[in-house]
Amino acid sequence: MESGRSAAKDGFANRVEFYATTHFAPVWRLIQRISPLRRQVNRLLINRAILKMPTRPNPLSTMAPYTSWSSLTDRTFDGRHLPPMRPAREPPGLEQTADLFMRRGETILCPKSTVLFAYFAQWFTDGVLRSDRSVPLDHRKNTSNHDIDLSQLYGLNAEVTRLLRTNKAGTLKSQFLNDEEFPPYLCENGVIKPEFRGLSVVQFDKLTIAQKNGLFAMGSDRANSQAGYAMLNVLFLREHNRIARLLADEYPTWDDERLFQTARNILIVELTKIVAGEYLHRRRAPQRPQRPTGSRKEHVEP
Repeated sequence: MESGRSAAKDGFANRVEFYATTHFAPVWRLIQRISPLRRQVNRLLINRAILKMPTRPNPLSTMAPYTSWSSLTDRTFDGRHLPPMRPAREPPGLEQTADLFMRRGETILCPKSTVLFAYFAQWFTDGVLRSDRSVPLDHRKNTSNHDIDLSQLYGLNAEVTRLLRTNKAGTLKSQFLNDEEFPPYLCENGVIKPEFRGLSVVQFDKLTIAQKNGLFAMGSDRANSQAGYAMLNVLFLREHNRIARLLADEYPTWDDERLFQTARNILIVELTKIVAGEYLHRRRAPQRPQRPTGSRKEHVEP
């Protein structure tokens, strides 16, 4: 089975550009010999490649309806792509707005997706898109590190990460329940344990003592918000500790800090690969007829 990238949505101009830059080798060699022409052509091609996406930072943010140095550099305010505009008429009423979310007709289940997709989407995006929940509430602001750094597992800063570490062999704190590894419990008798003071949980004060005693100690204040989020944190905690233990066996001279940081680096690469290769770009290649028996063997990609 062969697979290839589809260019159906690239647009006519992009397809022409790709064809021109991957053919006509004699023309390109000639251009490289003529210095003024080479500079102009290289400048044109480089600028076209760079400007396929808008440049960063965004000229506008939620800080103000105009551009300023602060709005360009203060990343606690969300970037915005469109300028503010005055509504041409009154906004729609509640009933008219609710009608947009009504589902009509028969539900058709997706043959390639499950609820795990929604769980992963929420868990992953919460690591990079985090609304500021501090009081007073300001919906324009965020608390994101703006990196794929597994803050869902390790926390937003070094102090939170320190509370979660064993300081032994690069591992994270954990407990075993029925021979399976989980994060440790955050509370005892409804009170956060001294070793975890500094961790937070969304709407902690609204929980019962029994609910507080069932919380896991994890880096994100939203990690206990629903089962899917906690499940993915548990999986990545187990993977971190598995890698850290393997590294400790392979490199016995490494100290705890190096083992921990290396395991974290590996986990971030694993997550990036999952997101880029499975979550975003994975598609099933079309089936092709098999060759008749006795024909030349074809390489089959997994």
